[in-house]
Amino acid sequence: MAPPTPRPVHRTLDPMRYSSSLLRFNQHPRKRKAAPRDSLVHGPESSESEEEPDKAASKTPQKPKDEEPKWEDVGTEFVKLIVGKESKEFSIHKSFICKASVAMNAAFCSEFEEGKTGVMTLDEDDPLIVQDFVAYCYPNFNVKGLQARTVSELVGLYIFADRYRCANRLKNNVMDALQDKMATQRQLHLSQETMERIFDSTTSTKEAPIRKFCAALMTFALFKSETVTTESLQDIQVNIPELHLACLNYQREVSHCKGYGTPMDIESDPRKRGGDNRRGFGECYFHIHTTERACDD
Repeated sequence: MAPPTPRPVHRTLDPMRYSSSLLRFNQHPRKRKAAPRDSLVHGPESSESEEEPDKAASKTPQKPKDEEPKWEDVGTEFVKLIVGKESKEFSIHKSFICKASVAMNAAFCSEFEEGKTGVMTLDEDDPLIVQDFVAYCYPNFNVKGLQARTVSELVGLYIFADRYRCANRLKNNVMDALQDKMATQRQLHLSQETMERIFDSTTSTKEAPIRKFCAALMTFALFKSETVTTESLQDIQVNIPELHLACLNYQREVSHCKGYGTPMDIESDPRKRGGDNRRGFGECYFHIHTTERACDD
């Protein structure tokens, strides 16, 4: 007698992946098991192929395009963000926030609480950072206004943009402001606490080039500062092992590029955007750009 044929197991997208509880959980990636970032947003790889194409596509959040928002797309529907311990409220056009952030779009366009009520609670976020994010969602965002923020606030905004899968344009604008701020203040490198925060809150250099920026700063400091030595960096290397690896990868990348005549070397100042015609980092070296978009942010 032939053994019974096992029943096929069908996996579907788990809608709970899009809830705000997952977004808050994402703030501490070291406390969870390592997993590909896309798996947290898009669900199991095989799920889309087992559903009808149009239904699967409607459930899969798309990466936001790096396009300026337009008033003709504003719509009439509003949603609300309740932020921080003081529960500060921000109202924003739904069309704009959904275009600016994959995570926000997935939450507000779902069948769960955020989608039904149009309200999302961000208990652990800073109202000042969310205020800048809301301003960014609208047309004519004042990029120069970021210069009024402290280094810590800029880092916080970058982490927020990475956590909620915002369009690359916001990260690129913040990165420019951070470089300019540190150059103006002659701040040679970030504090250990700030770098721990960056590496704890982001998952990869590809999605968050601010990791590479940290590595470039530490490498530059070793060459240019008499007070920064390998020994003085021992605690940082022990407490942030990913930074140590990032430094090695960065140094290898720069050394390889130098051999091909790239106007950049290991002693270039990463705080100076663009450098000069003979030496320095390109304007967009710490940016993220899609293949179809030029480096013009």
